[in-house]
Amino acid sequence: MKKATLIGYIMLALSASVLTSIEYAVAEQTDVTTRRCLEEVRETMIREGIKRLYARDQKRVNESCKQGDVNSAIRFVERIGAYKRCVRDLNTYIKKNILNVAKDIHNRAKSQCRRGDLQKAIEEVNEAPTKIPASPAKIISFVANTGIVKKGHSVTLRWRTANANTVMLGRYGANDFQKVQASGSRSVSPAKTTTYILMVGQSTKGPTAMKSKKLQITVSTPPKGTCSIEGELKGKWRQRIQERSMGPSSIWTVNVGIYIVGSNRPFEVASVSNRGIYRFKDLSAGKKYTVRPFWASSPQEGNVSCTPGKTIKGPKFKITGHPLID
Repeated sequence: MKKATLIGYIMLALSASVLTSIEYAVAEQTDVTTRRCLEEVRETMIREGIKRLYARDQKRVNESCKQGDVNSAIRFVERIGAYKRCVRDLNTYIKKNILNVAKDIHNRAKSQCRRGDLQKAIEEVNEAPTKIPASPAKIISFVANTGIVKKGHSVTLRWRTANANTVMLGRYGANDFQKVQASGSRSVSPAKTTTYILMVGQSTKGPTAMKSKKLQITVSTPPKGTCSIEGELKGKWRQRIQERSMGPSSIWTVNVGIYIVGSNRPFEVASVSNRGIYRFKDLSAGKKYTVRPFWASSPQEGNVSCTPGKTIKGPKFKITGHPLID
């Protein structure tokens, strides 16, 4: 009996030794799997631009890794990265398009980011009224580059505002107001004399008190029974001239005269633009005129008949000589 008992103790001890070795092996393998899982999680964080996780998120990742569920841990980190990108894009949109957003509205919008829906997050802030600034909305300036423009030509309107959530631009009496940026410019081509109105307010939803400023653009029309003549110069219509052999040189630009046919005295002289264009405006219509540069040219002159209300194409001259110098 004693011998049998001893053998039993030995067998029990051997069994315990074998079980302990298996447990250590399993524990070691588990540690290796967990470490590999956490390494893959760190690589995912770098790829997603995440510097660190909140304590509760790190705990969830650790639990997934201890259970050997690498895919679950990585998908969880990727969702965090997508959320952070969505919030960054949302904040950029708010900064560019909206003055301010109440905190509760902002949080509701961010909750859409947790669902991975940036578009709904943007809709959330667009539908909600914006936070009204403490200072009243005002128009700093509303001007045009010119107050008078020819029909068919354009004029640029420019404006600056402050503390405004809503800025609208339109034509007086036309009911065509459109939302515009707080400060900006717009090119318009009025067909007739038009008054433009800039309006500012501090609400994007519901009734609001709006301040406004008017700006009139006058569209000029040529007097009845008049015409214009417009032509072009080619060649050396702008030259450096040495007036005296020992004196300084200067830049001379040709002038163009217009004459009643048969007259030797011009009744008007036109200067030439930087593009070589000469113009005569508001001439009596129904007559024939002679156009002649003051320099030698080819041709030397040209005749033009003036049609009422029209801009007539004048002769094209090629300048071939120098001006006459006393």
